[in-house]
Formats: sequence, C-alpha cells, structure tokens
Amino acid sequence: MLTERDVVTDGQGAPGLAFRHPLIRLTCYERLSAARRRLLHSAYAETVLRRRPEAVDPLAVHLTLADDPRATGFLRRAAERAAALCANDAADHYYVQLTERLDSAAAEAAWIRIDRAAVLRRMARYDDAALILREALEDMRRRGDGDGRVLAAARLAEVLAKSRSTAEGFAFLDASPPAAGTAADASVAHHLSRSVLCFVTGCYPDAVEAARSAHEAAQRVTGPERRGLLARALTAQATAPALAGRFSDARPVADEALPHAEAYGDPQVLASVLSVLREHARRSGRLREATPTGHRARSRRALGRSDRGGLRAREPRRTASPARRTGDGGRAGRGRRGGRPSAGSRHLVDGVRSGRPRPRPDAVGHRHRAVHGGTAHPGRGRGERAG
Repeated sequence: MLTERDVVTDGQGAPGLAFRHPLIRLTCYERLSAARRRLLHSAYAETVLRRRPEAVDPLAVHLTLADDPRATGFLRRAAERAAALCANDAADHYYVQLTERLDSAAAEAAWIRIDRAAVLRRMARYDDAALILREALEDMRRRGDGDGRVLAAARLAEVLAKSRSTAEGFAFLDASPPAAGTAADASVAHHLSRSVLCFVTGCYPDAVEAARSAHEAAQRVTGPERRGLLARALTAQATAPALAGRFSDARPVADEALPHAEAYGDPQVLASVLSVLREHARRSGRLREATPTGHRARSRRALGRSDRGGLRAREPRRTASPARRTGDGGRAGRGRRGGRPSAGSRHLVDGVRSGRPRPRPDAVGHRHRAVHGGTAHPGRGRGERAG
C-alpha cells in the first residue's frame, strides 16, 4: 500500500512514505470514521500553522474539513487571494463554502455574496451573479443596512446591464439611491452603475453626468481602493464623449485617468483609457504616438481576457464609432481597412470598465442621431428606462 519516497521538508529532501496509487489513498480515507477524519485534518492544519502560517489555501481546506471555527477567517482570506489572482473557479468555491458557514449570520453572509458576485461577473456568469446579488439585496433590506442596500443594488444593476435588462437595472437604482450619509464607496458604485446603464442605452450625456457624480464621491474615499474608483469614474467620463466623436473633450479626461488606471492595474480600465488616447492621437495626425499606444491598449485588453479563469469572453460587436461614420459621409464602418473599424474604435466600444458594457443594437441609432443633429429617445426600445 505504501512506498518509500522522498519528501521536501524546509527546502530539503528527506525520506518519507507515500501511497502507491491515489485510489489506495482515497479508499483508506473513505474507510475512516468522521471523527477520525476531523482529527487528522486538525492535526495537519496545526502543523501547517506552525510551519507555514501564510499558506491560506491548505489551511482553509483542512480547517473546514476539521470543522474548526477558525476556518471562516481562512476561507475569507483564501477567497480574496484567489479573486485577486483571477483564479475565479477557486474563489467561487471558497465563497460557496464560506457562505454556507455564515448563513446563520445574515449580515456577514450578505457581504460575502456581494464579493462572490464580483467573481462570477468576471467569469461571465451573469445570471448566477444576478441571483446571488438579489439574495444579498434582500438580506440588506431585511437588516436595514442602508450602505449595503445601495451597494448591492448598484452591483445588481451593473450585472443586469450585461444581460440586456437595463430597464430593471434603472428600477433597482431608483429604488435604492444614496443618501447624504451613505458611505463613499457605495455612492461611487451607484453612480458608476447608472453611468454604465446610460452608456449601453446610448444616453451619453447622462452617462457622463453620472460618471462625474461618481468622481466627486470617489474623492471622499480614503482607502487603497481610491485609485481604482477614480480610474473607473474618469474612464467613464472619457469613453462616452469619445464614442460620440468628441475626442477633444475626451482627451483631457483620459490624460487625468491614465495615472490612476496604471496605479490601479485593471487591464480593462487601462485599455479603455489607452484606446481614447490612441484615437485622439490618430485623428490629430500624430501617428508615431498613436501606433505604440494602440499596441499597448491591445495587449492590456488581451491580458484582461486571459484573466477570466480560462473562459472565452464574448467578442465585441465590430461597430465603427459615430465619428468615423460622420467623417465618411454617413457610411457606417468605413475605415482604412475596407469596411472594418479601426482597432481604437473597437476598444472604445468594448467598454467603460472591467465589466465592459457594450452598446446594444438599438443604441446605434441613438449615436447616429446624436451626431447628425437628431433627437435620441433613451426611453424607447429594449433599453427603456424604468419610470
């Protein structure tokens, strides 16, 4: 059953024993009593705590199997570490276990659900994320947690924008607006979510106004997430006018957003900022500046897609920017490459933030009318805004 095999201890090889086959180990484990299993997992966890207290993953696993009260803290740390590394499947697994252990404490479980939904959104599991956020929102309402309710509603509306339920998203935002005493990060989430919904329905002036409100709220944030919130708010302000062809308005905001986006490190946010700068340089005739900026934007975008835990992201629609249609006599999508939009235009369409909301087909008409002097009606069509 066992065989001699070297094991590594403190970086040094040492004689040890191992099972000859994984099935033998599994069979022996299954024949142990529940009490014996908990004892073995507890002893292993205590050894890891003494020798490698920073190894949160094995500690989370073995303390959970040992039914140790300390498992909750290590599950949270393991989930946050996996999420930070974009190991989305592992993070989701830890959050599931953590939620099950905390269901008796609704307050903590609701916040865990919000964190897990962010992981599911990165994995493009929007329906699952929406379900989790609805549960979190209901928990926050029952408990009377105002900040939590605003944050949960904002995250839910943002996810609904990905599943084309913009009217329902607006309804959630209108039902849970930030108040004077709402925490700054929750207020930022609310305004950014409204900006995303306005963006995907083609209401670019409203999207910019909401992004400005998010920027004002982000100025009050003092934690390490401040740079990220500022980057997202400024990126939203720059992308909306850029898609409307007003690159002269977008360039100063993009310049202000760039250092925050670089410090934040989110490849999607950085790619959106670089795309605005690239298009402005190209349209201004500064091709030597535009080319490397475009290459950098594409590499950041590719990195962001590879961070999805191995899942293939849905490709953006190949839609030319309104400014390109205007400059080409109203013929959609006529670029230098025979009818295909430029790389910068595709990156702009690809999103305002890491969620990368895309203009829906009914939003194209809004952009066209905005450029050619017509009147857009953001309340019509499938993106109709709730009452």
